[in-house]
Amino acid sequence: MSEVDLVKPYVDNLQDEFIPEMSNGLYDYKGVTEKRTDNAVRQNLSAIYNTPEAQMHIKALTKQGYTPEQAQALFADRIYRAGREFSRVNRELNAAGRQFAAYGNRSGSDEQGGNPFTLTQGMQHTGLRTYFEGRERYLM
Repeated sequence: MSEVDLVKPYVDNLQDEFIPEMSNGLYDYKGVTEKRTDNAVRQNLSAIYNTPEAQMHIKALTKQGYTPEQAQALFADRIYRAGREFSRVNRELNAAGRQFAAYGNRSGSDEQGGNPFTLTQGMQHTGLRTYFEGRERYLM
């Protein structure tokens, strides 16, 4: 049994949640962060250590020349890494992002369903249009 199989019962059932520290004005991020998987592993570390499979992993590491303390530390590191394989983050446009995207597509944006039309892009577009219109008037 691999390390991933040992942690799967504890981290595979984590439900997606809103991630405020990643979300910005246009996108909402939902998912399971590495911090949440680490917490789930930390809460169940003794249950993982008490399985015969975990003891076999630690015993195999000691046979490779590690001290028992080093083997346990290395196994713990591997367990946390295995738990992080279950982290996932999904990004979706929020209401403001959808409005900016709709505005960007109405204004002749080439992108179909791409990044939303941001404020700086709007300023650049408006400024360039004003500059070229003024230059044409001046030259005529």
